[in-house]
Amino acid sequence: MSQHYFQFFTMLTLLNWFNSTLRQGNITHHEYIQVGKGRDVGLNQIALFEGKVASGNGEQVLSRDVYRLGQLFDFFRMMSFYYTTVGFYFCTMVCSFFIFRKAFTRNLLKKYYTTTYDNFNSSR
Repeated sequence: MSQHYFQFFTMLTLLNWFNSTLRQGNITHHEYIQVGKGRDVGLNQIALFEGKVASGNGEQVLSRDVYRLGQLFDFFRMMSFYYTTVGFYFCTMVCSFFIFRKAFTRNLLKKYYTTTYDNFNSSR
């Protein structure tokens, strides 16, 4: 099975789960174990996999099923659902931004105070 079809069928499975949850039904899932060759997993493959997961979350959030699910959930279930979809990426982005901001501000202040201290000592 090609990679495009695999992503398409995975997305359909998730959307069917949303529909089943909305209709309060049950899903039977049969998983078949495939034994194959072990492959070396490098950082490039991990980055590609993370990109696939992120794009899948983006497609989920854009679907109207998520909106309908959000109307049925209570507060705690909604927060759990938010953090397992787009909330994880949003929190990661905010944390990365503030770590970069803190490092940039510390370096800027360090440079400013070093320059001020050097100017103070050279005037004596």
